[in-house]
Amino acid sequence: MILGKEGQTFSSDGRVFAVGGTAWCPRERNGELFCTIRAIRAEDNETPTAQCDFEEDGTKCLPLNALEPVSPSVPEETGKLYVLYYIYDGSCDANNSALGISSDKSILIRKMLDDLDGDSSLRVRPVYATSYADGDMLHFSFEEVDGDGYLGYTIMPAPVYPGGADA
Repeated sequence: MILGKEGQTFSSDGRVFAVGGTAWCPRERNGELFCTIRAIRAEDNETPTAQCDFEEDGTKCLPLNALEPVSPSVPEETGKLYVLYYIYDGSCDANNSALGISSDKSILIRKMLDDLDGDSSLRVRPVYATSYADGDMLHFSFEEVDGDGYLGYTIMPAPVYPGGADA
């Protein structure tokens, strides 16, 4: 079976691919990352494949298991959560990550304080705290007592969207 009409869909391994839809390659493929699916071929006893248009890099036929479909649109947000981000910039060492997500900013502030207390080798003093966007975003800055390192925590709102059709 060959699907070549815009909007036709094919389900493979719990993922839905659409002709005319966007997909991406999670594994490096010579710089090719995002493509438009032009056709899907699914024959009995063969691995399903997609004809992928990588624009400047041309068209290639790839197995569907080498691709991940991209949602055709962003749905309306269903709420908001807050994310606690951490950044450390010390002597030639930079590190950052998300430490937690919650609907309650006070829980994330507690997580920040626990994180500060969790490393006894790191002694810091507060420098400032700032509230942005009507208090929806908070930033806390610290500096190392015995060094030149900088420690910052930011709590930012993040919209929440519903999952895909299969979620």
